[in-house]
Parts: sequence; C-alpha cells; structure tokens
Amino acid sequence: LDDKLAALRRVWRESKPIQRGDEAYAYLAGRGLRLYDLPEAVRVHPGLRYQDGEHQGVYPAMLATVTAPDGRAVSLHRTYLQDGRKASVGTPKKLMQGLPLSGAAIRLTAVSEVLGIAEGVETALAAAELFEVPVWSCVSAQGIESFEPPGGVREVVVFADNDTNFAGQAAAYRAAHRLKLRGFAVEVCIPQEPGDWLDELNQQKENKE
Repeated sequence: LDDKLAALRRVWRESKPIQRGDEAYAYLAGRGLRLYDLPEAVRVHPGLRYQDGEHQGVYPAMLATVTAPDGRAVSLHRTYLQDGRKASVGTPKKLMQGLPLSGAAIRLTAVSEVLGIAEGVETALAAAELFEVPVWSCVSAQGIESFEPPGGVREVVVFADNDTNFAGQAAAYRAAHRLKLRGFAVEVCIPQEPGDWLDELNQQKENKE
C-alpha cells in the first residue's frame, strides 16, 4: 500500500496546473466546456506510461485527485490524451491503485451546503455550467451510489446520466434514496435525451447557433 501511495504522490508532483494551450486544456475545450475557473483537483501530466495487454506507450494525461469523505486523497483518475482528444488506447480513462474508493469523489469545488454530483469530470463541469451549482465527479455510476457527503453538505443534487440500460438512473435513485433516509435534501436531475449533461450542454449550444 505504501508503494501505491508513493506512486500517487510522485505522479501528482510531476503534474502541473492546467493552462491555456496544454493538452488537458485542449481536451476540455474540445469537449465543449467553458474554461474560466479550472479546479485545483485537476491537473495535466506531460507524459504518463500506458500499458494494456499488447498496447503500451507514453501519453500526456489529465489527472484528477479522488478524495475520501474525510478529506484524504485516495486515488488519481487519469485520462490519457493525444492531440487534444482521448488517446486511442483500450482504456483511456483509468484509476491508479490507492486506498478504498467507497464514498469518495473528485472535488471540483470547495464543500458547499448545496452540492451536485455526476459521474465523469466532464459531465460534472457541464452540469455546473448549466445549473450554476458546485458539482463533484464520482467517476462512475458505482461512485454515485456509494457517495458520502462530507460535513457541511445539506442538499445533494444528483446529475444522473440518461443511460439506455438505466444504469445511471438506477444508481442515482439508489443514492438519492439512501441519502434521503439519512436526512439530506435530495434531487435527481436526468437529461431528457439519452446521454449525459455534457451532451445536453453541447445540444443546447447547437440549438442557439
């Protein structure tokens, strides 16, 4: 475990804040996001090793710190990039091995009384742009289901994916049910069309043009 945590710290030390013109900035802008206030929890790494069966190489990566409810960093989420897009590898998004992930999230803002959660980083940033509430990324549907709000949160808004197999919706309502029973005010928001809130954001922008 110490080795895993040392590896997490080393990779984070090698990364830098995202700046206009770097790979992570190009990637996020290319996904249609407005980038005026990027969170400290998301950074760019100049070149991370990727290995997956036959495929190996070194790619720039967008890194995001996954934080437990008690404020400890437990893992790093990596998005491998190539020419401003997700790298064409088997699994461009991967978590580094670290501490248990249950309840954790990528904290894209400070803790606030009303807090949104979504699956991916890009979806969370899109929901924050659309609804003007702070939104954290729980990485996956499973992450939404296990999310534990830290102290200070009173209301949770679950920005679910609209999955055709209902995985995102099911996770959102299970989380909402659990948090409601514990006394939180909870709301679930699902896009009308299949997809996620980033798809919805880009659709709205297209409709305006």
